[in-house]
Amino acid sequence: MSEFYTQLHERLITDVADSYGSLAVKQESKRDCAELRNRVRSEGLSFLTKTLPKLGKVLEKALTQDTLFAPPGLEYRSDSTTPKFLGWLFEQVFSDKGEELSSASPRAIRDLRQILYFSYKLEMPYTDKQEDECLQAFRDTDLGLPDHLADDSVLLHARNFITSVFGVFDPSNILPKHGPGALATGEKNHEKHRFSRLYQAIERVYPFTEYFVYSLDHCCLEPGYIDGLEVLKAGTAKVVLVPKDSRGPRIISCEPLEYQWIQGGLGSAIMRHLESHPLTKGHVNFTRQDVNGRLALSGSKGGHWVTMDMKEASDRVSCALVTNLFRDCPRLLEALMAVRTPDTCLPNGEIVHMKKYAPMGSSLCFPVESIVFFALGVGVIMNEWTLDAQPAAKQVKNFNPYGAKVLRAARRLFIYGDDIIARSEDYALLLQYYPTVGLLFNTDKCCTQGFFRESCGVDAYKGVNVTPLRVKKLWMPGRYQTPTTVMSYVSFCNEAYARGYHRVASLVSEAVENQTGCLPVLPERLVCHPHIFSNSTIPGLSAQYGAYAWIRPYSCTVPRSHAKNYRFGSPKATNDYQRREVRVTQVEPEVISVNSNDWSMVLRRLTTPTKCSDPGVFSLTRRVTLKRVWLAY
Repeated sequence: MSEFYTQLHERLITDVADSYGSLAVKQESKRDCAELRNRVRSEGLSFLTKTLPKLGKVLEKALTQDTLFAPPGLEYRSDSTTPKFLGWLFEQVFSDKGEELSSASPRAIRDLRQILYFSYKLEMPYTDKQEDECLQAFRDTDLGLPDHLADDSVLLHARNFITSVFGVFDPSNILPKHGPGALATGEKNHEKHRFSRLYQAIERVYPFTEYFVYSLDHCCLEPGYIDGLEVLKAGTAKVVLVPKDSRGPRIISCEPLEYQWIQGGLGSAIMRHLESHPLTKGHVNFTRQDVNGRLALSGSKGGHWVTMDMKEASDRVSCALVTNLFRDCPRLLEALMAVRTPDTCLPNGEIVHMKKYAPMGSSLCFPVESIVFFALGVGVIMNEWTLDAQPAAKQVKNFNPYGAKVLRAARRLFIYGDDIIARSEDYALLLQYYPTVGLLFNTDKCCTQGFFRESCGVDAYKGVNVTPLRVKKLWMPGRYQTPTTVMSYVSFCNEAYARGYHRVASLVSEAVENQTGCLPVLPERLVCHPHIFSNSTIPGLSAQYGAYAWIRPYSCTVPRSHAKNYRFGSPKATNDYQRREVRVTQVEPEVISVNSNDWSMVLRRLTTPTKCSDPGVFSLTRRVTLKRVWLAY
């Protein structure tokens, strides 16, 4: 495994060096490859997944806050504070004293970050120690949250803002739905619409006979259904750990069946309301990350916008904070508190009573944290302004100076989850106030100085996108790879080729074809027909399942080893349907069929739009198959 990723990094360095066309650069890159191989041989994969990303963090800190110094374990260049490793790139960005050059090359920064972060997101197996540390951090964070918040002027402004936004919101007008996640109560996908528990906490706001059955006919035709329900006071969530990246696991909360059902409906209703309300529309986003991405690019040029990132965002939004901010919306607050699980079960069986409002995994986590961060930001900005309105605006008939002030403050913020974009003159106020209510910023990822910005997956420098391509799924050479892993590497290979990393793409395609056999090589122009890759993972198209195919420019020369493969992947004309088709290997989920005439299936048809002609067909979680198919385009 180490050999495979070592070769990937060596080929990446060579691809980057070749793009500069300098003989001196090529010679230095060869020394870098030799150094990389020696370090991996002595340190293992940790050099690629931990040491190099640390250097990447040093690079970003130097671009936003400080001068560059080589971190411990890396050799300095002679008479310089910059690292000797990749020195031919660092010298295009920093002086010998580690100061950012006024003529720093965005291209060199992009290439540096590409090499340093290439394996940063690799989903490595985590150790027992990492698991214990993650769970302990979860406990400690929760214990440190406040039990009560005393009112101040910022909280008052924030609460008034939330009241203005949700004043006419009806929390009872929801359409419940399930999410794709696993459940604490253990039901499978095809069992999710048959409810067997009645929680008293939910029942007070969302009665079972109104929100958990299709109609009263269901109760009449199954008279024993309601009587057979297990009555519980409240539910208990379940904490599970999943691979995140080379640093360790991520904590996800699995909610009980009935809680997930109502949370999905209420969360969706809140998100739709926020994306349409005049005070938040376009500024609190849930479906469009590109808004923050474009602002990050804009902020990296002029510096008017800064990007800020929250630390442990979902785990630090306390019940005390939510209660304070939503206090003047009593019906909504009652609903929010009724559908949150108060306790969670850790993997060792320990039950933790949570002070946080909702951990990651709850359908209410994302919308609630977004509006909380946004309202607090508006409150902080308004607290610093005078109550005087703009002089020109005072002449308007029926002008409301406070309302205009709120609107102007809201226009100075953009929120997507825990990614915050603020005006450069406001960010210091946010950094100062948020910790007073239990929220913390990840200062290493807050880009408030210089030309580097990072938000919603877009890394920008002087208006140039410098986001690196990262490998995520772990590839074990010589072993069977799951279809989802292969699919990930096919998509990765196509993107690497599109970026000009041809040696990287060649190594990945060879490894994949050793597993799958030859895959078709298709011209880029076919990507212009999105329906050919419905459910595809080809860059630019998004879905869960897709087709295996190498995407190359139409005019590219096909290697001799792929000549037969290319003919296999060439389009054909079919007289049966009067259309052109191309043959690919497609990833499809395994399915299970159940009785579609059951009341639970009727409820599913009402709440879950499905393209499947048979409403009783369900996909099985994390189980997929490979299939050779002809796809029309």
